[in-house]
Amino acid sequence: MKKTHIALLFLLAGAFVALASMLSRSAEHAGFDLASEQPDRIVRVSGTLVPGKTVDYQPEIDPNSFRFWMADKSGRQARVICYDDMPYDFEKSEEVVLTGQMKDDVFFATDLLVKCPSKYVEDDLTKSSTSAAEMQ
Repeated sequence: MKKTHIALLFLLAGAFVALASMLSRSAEHAGFDLASEQPDRIVRVSGTLVPGKTVDYQPEIDPNSFRFWMADKSGRQARVICYDDMPYDFEKSEEVVLTGQMKDDVFFATDLLVKCPSKYVEDDLTKSSTSAAEMQ
């Protein structure tokens, strides 16, 4: 066997190991129900902030975490403790995607992705209504 063939086999084996490692660490998309049924599994939960419940962030006590209530897509609400930076205007977010684990009816999130309302939506509506008025 040639040295290039051996090197290629090692390269393919390394790529396979890296891919298998990435797939094993990827989180399954789920709701709070599945997360509470399988507390050892890392899952990704999408939802919205619960209206009327406040976001608890006290940077003088713990600047590396904050707490809030979230409702998943099925409507189940859960308390969330997030160990990530709190994004600017977090309370105005349209959708929140969390990665973490559920323990004792509390979701512990290690990663947070926020979909915020677009500041350009209102501008687009204003422009389109202005253009329609100018055409008449």
